[in-house]
Amino acid sequence: MTEICTVKKVGKCGVYVELKRNERCENCKICAFNRKNTLVVPAKSDIAVNVGDTVVAEMPTVSVGAGALLIYALPILFIVLGALIGLSGGLWLQVGLAAAGLVIGLIAAWLIDRAYRRRDGVIPRIVGLYDETRSAQLDERDAQTETNDAIATETQDNSKGE
Repeated sequence: MTEICTVKKVGKCGVYVELKRNERCENCKICAFNRKNTLVVPAKSDIAVNVGDTVVAEMPTVSVGAGALLIYALPILFIVLGALIGLSGGLWLQVGLAAAGLVIGLIAAWLIDRAYRRRDGVIPRIVGLYDETRSAQLDERDAQTETNDAIATETQDNSKGE
């Protein structure tokens, strides 16, 4: 699926684009939009872009729910693990090991997040600058992709029922 985005930040670490919620977002649920119905996310870009450019971004097709759960749960797991190990000693040993577990969990989550973002298909990828003449072509391609997805889902449902 492709989306029209606005480049908000370009730096050494990469490109950040702003997505705007549209009617196709109702069924997707991959993005967690805020009250303003916009979302600024990192994106990969093989082309040179500037702040303010309107670009076409190919959206990820995989769900990032499992990765997000791992990143949030890891520090908590290490806190509990540190506290349980500290039960054999005094209160301050338990608190100290829980704090050490928090630090280790945060570092591990940060490293996993960095590795996860480098994978293809996880974050949006800028495929080109937005051009009004290409807009109709992109809409047609998205409609064809959605039709193919619906046919594939229907085929899978029929094969499960047999």
